Amino acid sequence: MNALDWTLFALTQIPLFVALASLPRMLRNVRRVRVVTHALFPLSQAAFIGLQMAYALDARDWPYVAALAVCSLICAGIDVLLVRHLVASEQRDMQDNRVRLLDVQTEAQRRRMREFRAETQSVHADYARFVERLDQIDTDLCNGASEQAVEKSIQSASNAFCAHTARMCENLAVDALLAMKTQDARRQGIDVQCDVRVSQRTPLSDVELCAVFANLCDNAIHACVQMGEHGGRGNAWMRVRARADARQCVVNVTNAYRADASDNGVPHRAEHVSFGDATIPEHGWGLSILESIAAQHGGECTSIPCGEYWLAVFRA
Repeated sequence: MNALDWTLFALTQIPLFVALASLPRMLRNVRRVRVVTHALFPLSQAAFIGLQMAYALDARDWPYVAALAVCSLICAGIDVLLVRHLVASEQRDMQDNRVRLLDVQTEAQRRRMREFRAETQSVHADYARFVERLDQIDTDLCNGASEQAVEKSIQSASNAFCAHTARMCENLAVDALLAMKTQDARRQGIDVQCDVRVSQRTPLSDVELCAVFANLCDNAIHACVQMGEHGGRGNAWMRVRARADARQCVVNVTNAYRADASDNGVPHRAEHVSFGDATIPEHGWGLSILESIAAQHGGECTSIPCGEYWLAVFRA
């Protein structure tokens, strides 16, 4: 190949490599794996057109050379448009997931508010009974009642207050979501224990926090339900532990696990979640999304089997 041949060869490759060079800018918020995947389009086209151009130049087939040059320009333009469309589509999917998760979070908070409203009414009724008991104690003391009678009245007054709903953590969004998830788990016969300390200010937004807790809890519940379907319902359990403040966030979810009752280690994606009259489809966030959230905050998300239980840890 002479200088002219090399010049023509380079001219057919330049548009494709310009398209390739524009990918990092268009994909600056996309994971590296996806960047490499998108880069395969112009690279494969450059290799194919380059090989065809070498044969065309060697055979001095100038019409074919011209056709390849035009094809290179068209492919470069299509690659840019295709990548932009794919990125826009992924962003729309991400926004749809965020909207669905916000719907889940909102419904969880509404349910929690209904519980608190019912508890408030119960507290008012208990307070009225408590005041009545105190009045009775005062009357008994004035009438010279025996010590045993007064102690009985005091015990009756102390029992006037029933057990009321306690908040699981300071963060209202996480508190509402965990209350919903624990209720769902217990309805399916799963033993649930939570030790969660999440403050209002954390490195993650409320949407990201709900994504983490919702996905990890859904995966644990799904695994326990599968155990029940394989005859292990009596041993189904899950533990949720979390510590989150303004500097760091660590969420640890463990659940009972049996290899013969698993989905071959594939994270579960919930198909729908129902709240009375409302049904929100495909609200689950995959572990890949949680890994992306963790990476944005310099953390990590791991999910591995550990003998008779499954361990999922999110750190950010």
